[in-house]
Amino acid sequence: MRRAAFRCDAGAALGGGHLMRCLTLAQALSARGWGIEFLCREQPGAGLDRVTAAGFDLHRLSDDRPQTARACLKGDEAVWLIVDHYGLDAAFQRAACPPGWRVMAIDDLADRKHDCALLLDQAPGRAAGDYDGRVPDGAARLIGPDYALLRPGFAVGRPVLPEAGPLRQVLVAMGAADPANATGAVLDALAARGDLMVTVVLGSGAPHLVTVAGQVEARGEAGRLLVQHGDMAGLMAQQDLAIGAGGMTGLERAAIGLPALIVTLADNQSLAASALHASGAARLIGDVRAPQWSEAILPALDAVAPPENRINMARPGLDLVDGRGAGRVAETLDAPSTGDSH
Repeated sequence: MRRAAFRCDAGAALGGGHLMRCLTLAQALSARGWGIEFLCREQPGAGLDRVTAAGFDLHRLSDDRPQTARACLKGDEAVWLIVDHYGLDAAFQRAACPPGWRVMAIDDLADRKHDCALLLDQAPGRAAGDYDGRVPDGAARLIGPDYALLRPGFAVGRPVLPEAGPLRQVLVAMGAADPANATGAVLDALAARGDLMVTVVLGSGAPHLVTVAGQVEARGEAGRLLVQHGDMAGLMAQQDLAIGAGGMTGLERAAIGLPALIVTLADNQSLAASALHASGAARLIGDVRAPQWSEAILPALDAVAPPENRINMARPGLDLVDGRGAGRVAETLDAPSTGDSH
């Protein structure tokens, strides 16, 4: 049996993106008959129950040392160590990887070296050359949204562009944790727009969940809060517009054909957010760390309100992301010739 061990973390401070995209790839590999295990730190808001709920083995690590991870790794045949972690670089990959194993690195920063046989960076706007000198010469590189690790529901998308009507349904999704409470700032900006049905999505561990719940309640029937919502693809398909972060969910919205106003929450979202803006699939309105950033929301909302404007945003999104990236990555890993043993 081919096997893969995923080293990734999640939490209130880290967010859940690394864990979710690793789970997506793990499920694609499991469907091909692979054995799967996860190596994760236990951190507040990590949501590691999602790993065990998916039926995968979970090793709870006490620290980030490579020897701690390596002690969990057994076997020496047809095995991949898949590392998706901003804090772990070539030194960790080299020390944690047992003889006969191969390393796949998942990254979207291109700011450090990797000792890997395969590199995945799904960010729009990324070029393979950004990793020159950061991966071994023989490493394969999977670059761009064609390899985006989106959950299966996003592969359906919208096969036909919708006949957009008036702007009524607005989704606000700033990530599961949203430690900066960008969600609250958006709700403040939308307080005067009682004509809009605003649906807010947050994770159960979000630090500002209680405050946001109060803001949503104040909207009355024009507000709805969903906590730890499972079917984001189905939810997005019901919306007219999204207001959200420019990270992983930006690719999800594009795959569904959902126009969006996007903001950046951290520097690592800048490249993808700018690329989504340039494609026309989204409109970048600012960075949440900038003063008065939320003042741009209502003018941008008015600009995209006409149905034809939102249709013109949906089209490039559907062209950019087809939602089948996980299958392509799994197929690459399944090929016996991919990469060299460590």
